Amino acid sequence: MPGKILAVGLSILLAQSGFAQDQDKVEAFNAAWQTYAAAHESGDIHATVEAAREVLVAGKAALPEDDTRIPVLVQNYGSALLDAGKTDMAREQLEVALTMLEQEFGEDSVELISTLSLLADARGGVGNEYRQLQLYKRALRISAKHHGDKSAEYGDLAFRAARSIYDRSRSQAGKKYMDAAHEIFLAEYGEADWRVGLTNFYLGKMRFSRKQYKQAAEYLEAALPSFSGDSDNIKSLRLVTRALLVQTYESRGKSELATPHCVAIGSESQFSPNQDYKPIFRLAPRYPSEMLARGVEGFVDLSFTIDENGFVKDPVVIQSVPDKRRPGSSIKRRGSAEDESFEAAAAEVIKRFRYAPRFVDGEPVAVEGVKTRISFQLVD
Repeated sequence: MPGKILAVGLSILLAQSGFAQDQDKVEAFNAAWQTYAAAHESGDIHATVEAAREVLVAGKAALPEDDTRIPVLVQNYGSALLDAGKTDMAREQLEVALTMLEQEFGEDSVELISTLSLLADARGGVGNEYRQLQLYKRALRISAKHHGDKSAEYGDLAFRAARSIYDRSRSQAGKKYMDAAHEIFLAEYGEADWRVGLTNFYLGKMRFSRKQYKQAAEYLEAALPSFSGDSDNIKSLRLVTRALLVQTYESRGKSELATPHCVAIGSESQFSPNQDYKPIFRLAPRYPSEMLARGVEGFVDLSFTIDENGFVKDPVVIQSVPDKRRPGSSIKRRGSAEDESFEAAAAEVIKRFRYAPRFVDGEPVAVEGVKTRISFQLVD
């Protein structure tokens, strides 16, 4: 993370206590730095922002105006603002830092890479992928010049660029950089490395978002072996990957391929007795044409069993609005194409839902009385 990288650099700055004539200003900076370090370590984002601002103020008072460490402090403050979601303020600070670094080191200096990356993230957003991409392109050109475009440093930056453009701008404009990172990581670390797994995971997500489900499944299946281990981060990656595989296979109508992943998620998850049961895969219901034509909205509350493989069994209506069937009746289509009720549409869709089964003493078990609501709402 950028903030952590900068924190290391600033700890070096802290150790150089002879940089100013006024000892009071040195001590004020040291105190501000200690406050910042504690806030950063605690994970309190808002406290970190305020502490980073105080460090910048104290640093400007203690350091000469043209000291090359001032832009580091400005960047640190901008990074904290970005983490806190204050993108406009972050962008302002990061642009100042970039200008200062350009003047000091030149427009193609390696010192610009971190600032350009942070500024690219501050520029990101839905519809802003072009501006974000241009800043990352510049950072990548500088990285290629200093490290080479097959280096681990270039791979790290290419991965960050592609992931950030995808996550922040909801765009695949940086996909070629994810491909480049994948190739570099394979060469550097081998296919079992978690970094290779992450590139496979994102390439799978990108394919999935384009409804290229077959290719998505190939990338996601390749990612899974890289996420072996018991750390919380690795376990989270493993569960998210399996959940996306369930969605991928069910979107192709391949329930038999989704089932092992449903079961594996259930095996690794900790369920409390009162926890809401949320589906891994769900579909929007078909809106009955008769209700749609009349502009009628409503919902159906259902109770059902989730079996040992995560399938929905024996759905029953608890209540529905508008009400067509008697509450407590089994949901069965009448066999007539004329049945345009919400209950019939709910019956059609609920059986496609997939869940992670619960485990008791290491074995999957059926769970009765699971409830959900299928809503039918018109969108303007």
